[in-house]
Amino acid sequence: MASCRTCGFVVDGAQQRGSKRSANSSAPAIGRTPSRRVDSNQFHGEADTERSALWAPCREQREMRVPKLDWGAKGLPPHQGLAQSLLPAFGIRPWQRLPVGATTTIRVSGAVSAPFHVELGDLPRREQVSDFHCVTGWSARGLSWTGVGFNECYDRALLPALDPAVEISHVMFVGADGYQCVLLLEDAMRDDVLLADQLDGDALGVATGGPVRLVSPQQYGYKSAKHLTEIQLCTAEPPLRPPDWYRRIAARLVSPHVRARVILEERHRHVPAWIVRYLYRPMIAPGAHIARRRARRGVY
Repeated sequence: MASCRTCGFVVDGAQQRGSKRSANSSAPAIGRTPSRRVDSNQFHGEADTERSALWAPCREQREMRVPKLDWGAKGLPPHQGLAQSLLPAFGIRPWQRLPVGATTTIRVSGAVSAPFHVELGDLPRREQVSDFHCVTGWSARGLSWTGVGFNECYDRALLPALDPAVEISHVMFVGADGYQCVLLLEDAMRDDVLLADQLDGDALGVATGGPVRLVSPQQYGYKSAKHLTEIQLCTAEPPLRPPDWYRRIAARLVSPHVRARVILEERHRHVPAWIVRYLYRPMIAPGAHIARRRARRGVY
């Protein structure tokens, strides 16, 4: 008889290695845990069952941490994997507790005579179903967003405040977490670009970019600023000036594409898409896990 070092079972008929214990002795060897005897024809079944029960919680935790992506899903843009749902936002400050409230008021600045505020609740609302594509390589399908179309907001609230001689070419969106993204005006004015405050009928929370976020389905997710607080109207492409030193370094390294169109794989301004895919794909699982932990604690 021999004891399995992995599961602790004693199997009949197995050849014991090392010193043999006396057949008449019922005391366990010193330093060893008494083992339970089972019939040899039941060993594999019972061992597999107990192992499965032992590791079940670990598997559940691992499945929660690592998003399952379907890389063979049809109808997706090039080199994107299908996620079961929208993954939490990541790339934000680990020590900041984000002051997310119920406000939907956006500050407007830039090429205007004086900064002013726009209340999205005063503008016509609509609902749209669209896909979301992250530059790291995952996509979520059929997300139901509700909010105000940016073109509607621009025509009704922003354009009347502009000097007729001023020609706007770019729009910068700023989040409460300090994140900044710049869109060409023609991209921001697409019919599917939304200032959203609801996802699947529920108000946006911290993990999904609330209380208001930009949604631009035809561009990679880094063009959809979360926790939106300010819109800057610009006459030329403005430089990204994040408030933190490490964000400024990241902005130089990442160098976001000015268009970031998903269908053309415009993932980076200078680096080819295949290199970016190679660097970004391993970040999906750890990034989603860290973001979920921060979201549960409300720390961003």
